[in-house]
Amino acid sequence: MTAAHSEGTRPQSIVSTGPAHPAFDQVAALFDDYRAHYGQPSTPEITRSWLHDQIAQHRISAAAAIRADFVCGFITVTIMPASLMLGTSWSVRDLYVAPHRRRSGIAKALLQHVIRNARAAGAHRVSLQTETGNIPALALYNEIGFQPVTGLELLNLTFDPTLQDPGGMAGHGKQLAADEDGHRLEWAVKSPAYSSDSTLAPIRASSWICSQLSRQPIAL
Repeated sequence: MTAAHSEGTRPQSIVSTGPAHPAFDQVAALFDDYRAHYGQPSTPEITRSWLHDQIAQHRISAAAAIRADFVCGFITVTIMPASLMLGTSWSVRDLYVAPHRRRSGIAKALLQHVIRNARAAGAHRVSLQTETGNIPALALYNEIGFQPVTGLELLNLTFDPTLQDPGGMAGHGKQLAADEDGHRLEWAVKSPAYSSDSTLAPIRASSWICSQLSRQPIAL
């Protein structure tokens, strides 16, 4: 996840960008640049197909910053149950700004867009991860209100496609530096709207389970 701290002009607009959006091809091309930034081979058509499928199957939602009809940056989010709070948690998966558009407020505007939508949807928190050495990004996240989550370890089990036994997969395969390395901090900004009133817990639990089973995807 790459972001730059900035105080410049905000992008012209931030819009939800599904596969049918006119800017989707630009978002997909920038997503391929994002992968290349983290050392992955450039595969524009494969990247576009993957992103199309992820959004169409509601695994992630994407929003783009558009200025003068050009996509300057994007952000992707997945929505997960916050089981203990009987709510939802929004997780920022990818954030990227085109190199020539950095330090102009785009990353900050994209994050604020997600936070506003998450709060409006009643989410318990917004979380993200970044490398411990990404000082500009950490400064930006701290400014917006994200705080590091202590006492947690990020653990991965990376699958090796040549192995069939799940028990033998631990420790095999290569991790993607873009979002799977072990040197990440998790940061979260929480909503103050949740109550822990235990007297309503059974009712809330039943209602929450029903809502999760019938939940429709939330668009950015």
